[in-house]
Amino acid sequence: KEKPAALAWRWLAFFALAAGGNKWLGLAAVSLGDNRFFSGLRLAVMAVSFGFLFEFSRRSKRDIDGKTPPAWGYVPLALLALAGGFYGLGGLYASVRYVLGLSSGLLAGIVILRAARNLPGQLRRPLLALGSALSVYGFTVGLIVPKSGMPLFSWLNYAAFQAVFGFPVQLLEAALAALMAGSVWVLAASVWRYSRSMRAEAPEAEAVAPSVKTVWLPLAALSVLLCAGWFGTAALGRAERVAVVRDGRSNTSILYFRMNEKLLGIGQTASVMAESAAVTQAAISKTPGDIEKANGLLDRFQKVHEVDVCYLMDARGTVIASSNRKDPLSFVGDNYAFRPYFKEGLQGKGSRYFALGNTTRTRGYYASAPVTDKAGRVVAVAAIKKSLDSLEEEMRLMPYAFFVSPEGVVFLSGRKEFLFSSLWTVGADARYELLKSNQFGPLEFKPLWTNPPADGSLVYLEGEEFYLSRLMSGSDGWSLLSLAPTRSVLVIRFYGIFMTLVLCLLAAGLAVILAQYQARRAEALELLLIREETWILSGLLPVCGACRRSRDDKEYRAKVEAYLASHVKGASTHGLCPDCARKTGAGA
Repeated sequence: KEKPAALAWRWLAFFALAAGGNKWLGLAAVSLGDNRFFSGLRLAVMAVSFGFLFEFSRRSKRDIDGKTPPAWGYVPLALLALAGGFYGLGGLYASVRYVLGLSSGLLAGIVILRAARNLPGQLRRPLLALGSALSVYGFTVGLIVPKSGMPLFSWLNYAAFQAVFGFPVQLLEAALAALMAGSVWVLAASVWRYSRSMRAEAPEAEAVAPSVKTVWLPLAALSVLLCAGWFGTAALGRAERVAVVRDGRSNTSILYFRMNEKLLGIGQTASVMAESAAVTQAAISKTPGDIEKANGLLDRFQKVHEVDVCYLMDARGTVIASSNRKDPLSFVGDNYAFRPYFKEGLQGKGSRYFALGNTTRTRGYYASAPVTDKAGRVVAVAAIKKSLDSLEEEMRLMPYAFFVSPEGVVFLSGRKEFLFSSLWTVGADARYELLKSNQFGPLEFKPLWTNPPADGSLVYLEGEEFYLSRLMSGSDGWSLLSLAPTRSVLVIRFYGIFMTLVLCLLAAGLAVILAQYQARRAEALELLLIREETWILSGLLPVCGACRRSRDDKEYRAKVEAYLASHVKGASTHGLCPDCARKTGAGA
């Protein structure tokens, strides 16, 4: 009710409510999910909050110096803010903060600082703190914004601020909000003290003036609650993150062991097949009879070990025997000399290979082994292909699980849209080799991340944060990745922040109730003192209950004055009244 320097406090309160609501909408978006409608709602609430701050400055300026800025000034500001829409919703968000947030914060801070110049010290100090905090708030909210397509904010943004100062700008905004709230609270108490000191009240009324209990105790209680909420929320978030990490690692390990179970032994089977007499004889003689015997052996290996194809390639890479020789997509006659598993087999080494089939166009796991004659010379290469479709069916239970090549290309995934995409940047030489080998068919190298992520790191995909688990599969660089969403951590933190807010609101409500009780008590005591003075006067002279003027219904005053006039020599214990003092010159 008291308005130091005639500031339009009501509009500042509207700004605080709208800005606080916008922050809570932002927390809800981070914790519970966001969409374009929700983003637009937050943008509208933020713009309205800046409008309230502008109106606070405009009306306060009118009350301070009698000059009211024209209302049409909102029009050019709104047009400038809307210009950011050419850069999308992110650009509009940045321009609204830059045009409206920066200017409204600075203008409000300047108005409050000007209003504080001619006030007593006990009122000036909290106003100076409030004006300074609002000015800094204008800079932070207007210049430090999320990254957008606008040139200015491509380098001046949240990430740049945190890289320079080591903490998020939201922490600075929260500290400024706390400083502004504390300044307003102290200002209210100072106004109370100042107004009562101007009334020169009786000593009895000093007992109900704002004290440590009514001014500083609520602030201390709120500070304790905020600190407890801060550490409590952090503890809840850490506990939930540990649970997310544990579950993510567990799911990755289960999938890893399932993959090894399906692929284990295929390389050994290829070695046994390559060492069999029928395969060796067919590779050496290449006669129809020996090849037919080799085909029979390959058929048995294919059925017993439940693989897709078992086949034999000569030293030039041409398939001379295969278990799928009767299929429309038979390997017989095809040449796979370009495949790395053939080249390594021809060098006398066993090999494994993951690739998209050149003939069948299906993904498979290839294992090869060299076929040698009695002299130890490599005369052919035996190979086995096993489909990985069944493994991918299991991966669909984990939508963000990826089996990735050393270069970062997704070979298996729980979501088909990620197949054969690159998770991280692929170098020029690696791109050339992948396209040349046709290992994964035609590729579009559009990486999701810049660098290969480490196990245990936090990554972002589709605008959401994930905890990444990575297990290496073999020594050739293939790895199994799984992403565990951290949204549950955000939800738990939101719950902790919400509970802290509820407790702070309860504490603030109790403080307001206590302050109102003290105010009513002061008013009651003041009324009691007035009544007591009236009662004392009523014993000497009648006093009118309406105008509080003394009455002389029975002419007692006239009798007293007549008596005093007739006894001029009587001793008097009273001094002269002002009129008599002027007439007699006693006051000279």
